[in-house]
Amino acid sequence: MGCSTMGEVRDSIYHRQLARQARRIAATHPDPLVARRLREEAIRHDRVAVQLAREEGDTATGPNSAAPLGGLIRKVRGWLR
Repeated sequence: MGCSTMGEVRDSIYHRQLARQARRIAATHPDPLVARRLREEAIRHDRVAVQLAREEGDTATGPNSAAPLGGLIRKVRGWLR
């Protein structure tokens, strides 16, 4: 993919934040069609975040990887949910 492991982590976190924000806006939006569209976008962002997190896990097995850092990041992510 050409990205560093830390860059992928930032991407997955970024997409999770986008999904959270879209859901927050959808919950208060007066137009039900717009709210539905925002929830659909949130689902798309969640899927991208999961895919990026999976790719991060795959790349964290190389000889020069920061595998312990990846475990710590997953643990902290669990605390933030």
